[in-house]
Amino acid sequence: NKAILDLGCGGGILSEELDYRGASVKAIDKSRKLINIAKKRAKEKGLNIDYECTDIEKIYKSGLKFDIIICLEVVEHVDNLEIFLVNAYKSLKKNGLIIFSTINRSSISFLTTILIAENILKIVPKKTHNWNKYVKPEEIIESAKIYKLYIDKLNGLLPVPSLTGFKWLRIKNTKANYILSLKN
Repeated sequence: NKAILDLGCGGGILSEELDYRGASVKAIDKSRKLINIAKKRAKEKGLNIDYECTDIEKIYKSGLKFDIIICLEVVEHVDNLEIFLVNAYKSLKKNGLIIFSTINRSSISFLTTILIAENILKIVPKKTHNWNKYVKPEEIIESAKIYKLYIDKLNGLLPVPSLTGFKWLRIKNTKANYILSLKN
């Protein structure tokens, strides 16, 4: 029964799982196309997810607050990270939890995501990633302290090929991908 914001929900796969588990889900994305896909899927499945084509700044300005904010594989695509993070932090209720997964700005991440995934294996379209937009975990952690948010958990993520695409394993090494949860 938690109020959850799926920030950068894409086609809504995570939002659907959260709805199945009884959460009150608000799911946003800046892509109208992806929101329409998510709405169609939710309608077909009889789910009650509040999808909206908007951004975190408008959510913050509307006064909505959430118990949990989940932002997976989004921050590395944001134009103004500082404003994005501040609006996300301010949209969190007291005793809330915010979760980010993203790509660390390191030589390993450049090698794996841009050189190998985009240019050699071509499993990701070219120019999907911009290494300069990758975010070190300590950058998020430092910015969160101003808003009295502190580390809950920090783990590395390792993509492992599976029959359905990729499965993500949590590991200690955060040099490539990582998942970070902060609480207040």
